Amino acid sequence: MRVVIVFLLSLFVVACATTGSGTGSDEDSAAEINVRLGLGYLQQGRPQLAISNFKRAIELDPRLADAHHYAAESYRRMKQYARADDHFTRALKLAPKDSAIKNNYGVYLCDRQQYAEADKYFTEVLQDKFYTSTSEAFENAGLCARQSGDLKLAAERFRQAVEYDEDRARSLYQLADLSFIAEEHVSARAFLQRYFSVAQANAPSLWLAIRIESALGNNNEVREYATALHKSFSGSNEAKEFKIFWENQ
Repeated sequence: MRVVIVFLLSLFVVACATTGSGTGSDEDSAAEINVRLGLGYLQQGRPQLAISNFKRAIELDPRLADAHHYAAESYRRMKQYARADDHFTRALKLAPKDSAIKNNYGVYLCDRQQYAEADKYFTEVLQDKFYTSTSEAFENAGLCARQSGDLKLAAERFRQAVEYDEDRARSLYQLADLSFIAEEHVSARAFLQRYFSVAQANAPSLWLAIRIESALGNNNEVREYATALHKSFSGSNEAKEFKIFWENQ
């Protein structure tokens, strides 16, 4: 279960694109450049480096919503939640209709286990007909619903995500996993096959495939996926779980 939870939490997607809110002065331009530099570090998974650029941007233009937005996201990733909350609050005050900020704030609220409030922000994002990352927002809402224990709502959100983007790999994986939990093994297999068509196999997806095929009585497929798991991810927790599973057969 620990492995599944860690994998689940790693799947949250955040909106990372500058919208620009400067006034055109030299200081504003420098602030926006710092936001872009920081965003580059953030997208590389280096929030500690990103935050210095966002701080500089805020010094140059305290009213630049993007600077507060991505400073908040950096602090969230570093689990410095008080600082994250402060900058999210400022960003939303400066740009109350910005759906990208609301989307990331929803992820933050989910981190803090404020699930009802998080869903409120995701719902606002999904009502924005001009927002271009609808499938991402549905996916984040699904991940949050699943984290809260509402598997029915989670499955609904993931289905909506793939309706907007049929190749949304993370949502396809989640639908496969939730279908397996619901003992809908044929549907689980179909969703996982779609996942494999758009994403590379990893230890969690191969382990899920093994359990699905075992439930369906497809022993040849079980051996095929087990071989792939052992060959590419022999040291993984999923490989250890498979060993226990196989010994108990």
